[in-house]
Amino acid sequence: AFGVVYFFSSVFSSPMSAEPVAKKQKVGHTLNIAECVDKDSEGLSFSAMKTSKVSVLQGLAERADDMMAAFGVNTVEEFAAWKFGRWSQALVTMADCEVEGKRPLEAKLNVDLAMDKEHEMKSLKEIIQLPPSALQGLSPAADKILQSHHVTTIEKLGTWKYLKWAQAIVTLASVEELKTDAEKKFDAEMKKLA
Repeated sequence: AFGVVYFFSSVFSSPMSAEPVAKKQKVGHTLNIAECVDKDSEGLSFSAMKTSKVSVLQGLAERADDMMAAFGVNTVEEFAAWKFGRWSQALVTMADCEVEGKRPLEAKLNVDLAMDKEHEMKSLKEIIQLPPSALQGLSPAADKILQSHHVTTIEKLGTWKYLKWAQAIVTLASVEELKTDAEKKFDAEMKKLA
C-alpha cells in the first residue's frame, strides 16, 4: 500500500509536464579551492596538498619548486612553516600596531635575531620596506630569486598570497575528515564492541 501511495503522491505532486520528476540526489561537499591550486590538484584532499610541491599552488609554475628548494623548502607544508615567511608576516602585522615616537625608554622589545645587524635599530615600518635579504639568513641572492615572483620587500613577502594559501592548506588539513562513511560506520561499531 505504501508503494501505491508513494507512486500517486509523486505523480500528482508535480505540475503536469512531459518531463519526469527528478530523483533527489545526495548532495556532498561543495567547498573547493579552485582559484588557489592547479587544475590537476583540485580533487586532492588538503592533507595530500600539504605534502605536494609548492607548484601545486595556482600561479606558481614548476620552476617555483626549484626556487623554493634553494631555500630548503620542498612542500606546501614546509613553505607554510618557512621561518622567513613567518617572520615577515609577524613584522607586517606588528608594523600596523606601531606608533611613531611611542617607545618607552625602558622598553626591551626587539627583533634583533631576525634582522641583519645594520637594520636592528630601525622601526617596524622601516623594516618592512627593506628587501628580504635584510632578514638574518637570507643573502642578496635571495632577493633576486624572490624578485622573479614580485617579492621585493619584507612587506611583500609577509603578505604574499602563495604563503597565505600554503598556511591555510596546512591548517585546514588538520581539520579534514579523511575516513569514508563505511570506515566511520565500522569505527562506530568497533567502539560499541569495546
